[in-house]
Amino acid sequence: MNKYIFSMENAIKEFLYRVQDNDTLMSVSTKFEIPFTEIISLNNLSSEIEVGDVLLLSYGKGKYYKVELKETAKSIAEKFGIEEQKLLAVNKIDYVFYGLTLLIPQ
Repeated sequence: MNKYIFSMENAIKEFLYRVQDNDTLMSVSTKFEIPFTEIISLNNLSSEIEVGDVLLLSYGKGKYYKVELKETAKSIAEKFGIEEQKLLAVNKIDYVFYGLTLLIPQ
């Protein structure tokens, strides 16, 4: 099974989303398969989201990848032929964990 969620070619790059009951940053990230750090950055968030908030969501340049069990930042970086520090920096994180959606830069 292909683990790539989608390719950016011919894709909508930005859209708005109104926060629903029980939404969290992580659930919105999971629902749209966009890194939560990207949502925070795009919307200049410093706290949790609230029902009724309107979020700008955007797909970055590259491909998205969901972290699988027992994968590390190093193993994922090696799989895609990029430097581990670049992978972490692009996603604005210090480590990866199962289920996290990552942007794999081109």
